Amino acid sequence: MSRSAGPMEPARIKELQDFCERNGIRFKDLKLLNQALTHSSFAKEPGRSQKDNQRLEYLGDSVLGFIVNEFLYRTYPDYQEGDVAELDVIAQEAFTYQDPEELL
Repeated sequence: MSRSAGPMEPARIKELQDFCERNGIRFKDLKLLNQALTHSSFAKEPGRSQKDNQRLEYLGDSVLGFIVNEFLYRTYPDYQEGDVAELDVIAQEAFTYQDPEELL
């Protein structure tokens, strides 16, 4: 099911512009920033017609996985595929912890 991003209210545009200014970032497309900051539970509330961040999160997870695997590939050139895959699983699990101390 596809949701239209729809027009943003002027107050929301101002909030996003202020956010960008405070954080020293620039966005060409404020609708994309709005989508990135919109949780699915909020977007699915009655009367809402905006996209949520689920697809962007999926894309980000894929990019992060690529970066981790490329790092492992270059860092451990003598490791076999299974060994690198095992390190990848460990890295993926590390990213899922909310509290870094859980890893200790």
